[in-house]
Amino acid sequence: MCDNDSATTPLSLARIAPGIAAADVDVSPAHHLGDRVAGRGAEGSADLLVVGRIATGDPAAPTAEAMAISGGRIIGLGSAADLDGLTGPATQTVAPDGVVIPGLIEPHAHVWISLLTLDWTDVSHVACPRFDDVVATLKAAAAAAPAGEYLLAKRFDPSLYPASPTSPATSSTARSTGPSSY
Repeated sequence: MCDNDSATTPLSLARIAPGIAAADVDVSPAHHLGDRVAGRGAEGSADLLVVGRIATGDPAAPTAEAMAISGGRIIGLGSAADLDGLTGPATQTVAPDGVVIPGLIEPHAHVWISLLTLDWTDVSHVACPRFDDVVATLKAAAAAAPAGEYLLAKRFDPSLYPASPTSPATSSTARSTGPSSY
């Protein structure tokens, strides 16, 4: 960790400090270190400069304008002017759309499981705004499925439909007749 004063709030510092300590790296604003920034590119500059809206995780300064990266590590975060000394002729600059969230790791793998269910019948509230639409969608998919094959559907949430005599929320006769998945 750095010893100098920074804009990091105690809450965010308490949340990220253990991870930084475990990684055994020094984290300081780039303009505070001058030429002492470790891990700079071959010409003494960042390999990559990301310009745009960057989420910092710091409630006091939730976004930054630019982020400098060298050797796969973030070496600077702040305004483009703050990071000017970290760029050089070999620095590649990118300006992605949307918000960049550095270091975001999605640990519970919705992405890969979603890939496995791409061809399943969508019975979400968006695709089927009424419960009767869910039933009609499942009937149409069952009619199109090969005989003896399971019908696989995804994203059904009964809590999004009002109670009615035919909805699962009020039906005491609703039963599952085969494998299901969300």
